[in-house]
Amino acid sequence: MALQDVEQVLIKAQAMLMQQLPAQGQVQTAVAGMSFGRCDKVGSLGSCVSDSFISFLVQGSKETVLSGSGTFNYHAGQCLISALSSPSSGSTMSCTVTNPMLYVSLNLNFSIIDDILRQDPSLRRMPAGAYSDTIMGSACVIDADYNLATAFLKLIELNQKPERIGILSPLFLTEIHYYALLSRARPLIVEYASGGGLRHQIARAAAYLKDNYCKPVFVEDVAALVNMAPSTFFRHFKDLVGVTPMQYLKQIRLHNARTMLLHDEDSVSAVAYKVGYESPSQFSRDYKRLFGLSPTSSQGGIGISRSF
Repeated sequence: MALQDVEQVLIKAQAMLMQQLPAQGQVQTAVAGMSFGRCDKVGSLGSCVSDSFISFLVQGSKETVLSGSGTFNYHAGQCLISALSSPSSGSTMSCTVTNPMLYVSLNLNFSIIDDILRQDPSLRRMPAGAYSDTIMGSACVIDADYNLATAFLKLIELNQKPERIGILSPLFLTEIHYYALLSRARPLIVEYASGGGLRHQIARAAAYLKDNYCKPVFVEDVAALVNMAPSTFFRHFKDLVGVTPMQYLKQIRLHNARTMLLHDEDSVSAVAYKVGYESPSQFSRDYKRLFGLSPTSSQGGIGISRSF
């Protein structure tokens, strides 16, 4: 399909998102794992520990910094695909109130990817030199072709018809993952999805840390979980994620604590214990070092930039 066909899809998607996003912010949709976002001002969107995702930019342009992978600039009609949960920060590069940045973010679903690869094993075969300088670490930017853009458009429209979501969303989600596998991001996605490889092992370890952040965690135990020697695991984790396993765990704890404080769920000490800290004073020091303000001043959302 020609470029103008993709542009026509973007125009339709922009109209639908503007209708569903009357104000700036990010909203979780009725489709599991999918959110819509709108930003009216150029500037920082804050930081978070993001899940693996595919983000389709419908309008405007954006810069995203992913720990361990680098800085990615992308614009309307492009997707940022991150195959590994990692610390990230974002900024809008171009947007206004009348022409806001609009995007759709979708969790990358490795179960769907595995199903596709089982049905078409040929997608596992990689050409020589599959990893290029345009694929950095665990992420890359791709142009959305007509098929991929249309699959996203179907999901945007489906969000307005909740009675159809149960039947149609699995089909549209499979479409998106399939067309992503047909793009130049395929080697990246397959490496992280398929069992046995180094990147898949690190992805499993990162997922374990995210799921168990509030518990006592030891590097040796996580290394054993993915069948690696502790020193080897430590080195490869830092190379791919950009921080050590314990630094990664700390960031997950602090970002979850920030969410709790934003909603004023409990006292600072109670939140510190909830996210796995043994010392509230150490929690306060780490929190201020990462976010630039104390946990107390963050309670109820004071001073916190709501990232999206």
